[in-house]
Amino acid sequence: MFKNEKDYDIFISFKSKDKDGKSTEDALIARDLYDQFVAEGYEVFMSDVSLKDRINAEYEPIIYNALQTSEVFILVGTSKENVYSPWVRNEWSRFINIINTSGGRLNPSFFIPVYKNMSPYEMPRINNRNVQCVDASDLLYKKNISDYIKHLISPTYSHEKDLTKEELARIKIQEEAKIKAEERAQIRK
Repeated sequence: MFKNEKDYDIFISFKSKDKDGKSTEDALIARDLYDQFVAEGYEVFMSDVSLKDRINAEYEPIIYNALQTSEVFILVGTSKENVYSPWVRNEWSRFINIINTSGGRLNPSFFIPVYKNMSPYEMPRINNRNVQCVDASDLLYKKNISDYIKHLISPTYSHEKDLTKEELARIKIQEEAKIKAEERAQIRK
């Protein structure tokens, strides 16, 4: 969207520090998710990493670009206080607004609240079918989120954003033809 900024697949929102300046549990969960998604090939926005070498004046355009280009928004929360803190609330409310007002957007957007030590009903609600809450106290939560995201978007999606609709349709037809040919070869065996 912005010439000097890259597009993202996933935006991770979380409260980084508590009132004493210590890292929150939210930040630990967010970092685990970030590391996993980067390893899977996704372009991931996480403020602690994506804004690390930037000056404060550059934050807003970078965050805006990340919100506009991300297909998946993950909100990490271990308390209602953290989820509704000013910066976190600003991010998720803006993304929800993008979902609700982006009728012309080429690709759908997905909002995934990840909670721990709180009720999923304390997480923000949106009038959208693309919501899936995940309990981070579940031992398989990272795998469940990863599987869900793989179902929604592919890790190579960020590279496909530069292709036209016609090129994407042609690639899809070629992939379907390849699958059918493989199925026919299996039947012959």
